[in-house]
This record gives sequence, structure tokens and C-alpha cells, in this order.
Amino acid sequence: MSCNTLDALQYPLNLNQSLVPRPSDTFFFIVEGESGKFLGLDEGDLLVVDRTVSIAPDQMAIAVYDGQFALVQLIEEHKDLSVRLSEKSVKLFADTDLDIWGIVTGLVRQF
Repeated sequence: MSCNTLDALQYPLNLNQSLVPRPSDTFFFIVEGESGKFLGLDEGDLLVVDRTVSIAPDQMAIAVYDGQFALVQLIEEHKDLSVRLSEKSVKLFADTDLDIWGIVTGLVRQF
């Protein structure tokens, strides 16, 4: 990977323009505690979440599970869509108290 510092100086990076294509449908969540460890996320990571992106396997998402926000990974199991909550998976049935709220489209991490 190379970086042309002249380009960086001539064209300042605008994170809003890069990470938030639909401002009215984009929200930010901060990973708390160990909730994102199973996805390689650290406490304090800032997630960019878009409510208009269609769900598909292998995406990270914010879900409402048992009335609270939860970070999940969408997975395909035997042609059914399931979600991973930490180390366990939950099949999405009509009676499951889990709604996909938005799809994680970006990550901002400070070292």
C-alpha cells in the first residue's frame, strides 16, 4: 500500500463524505465492553450504521434483541438466514424477538 502525501495535502479527507452517503439514514454506535470481540471489534470502536442497506449473509448489523440493541453477524445456515450473537447463533423465525435495525457499513478506530 502506498500513500501519496501530496494528494493527501491537496485533497483533505472528509469522513462524512466518505462514510455517510445518506446522512438521514446513517447512525453511529460505540462498541461497549466485550460485545464486539467475536467480530474482531474493540471497546470504543465507532460503527457507522445505515438503515437503508439490504440485509445479506456475512454482514455485521445492529439488531434489536429482547428490547435492546445488540451487535450481530448475519450468517447463512442451511439456506436460512441466522444471526450470531457472540459465540451462539439464533435462527430468524417469525416469532423470534429480534429485528435487524441497520447494517454496519463502516468502522472508525483510533489506535
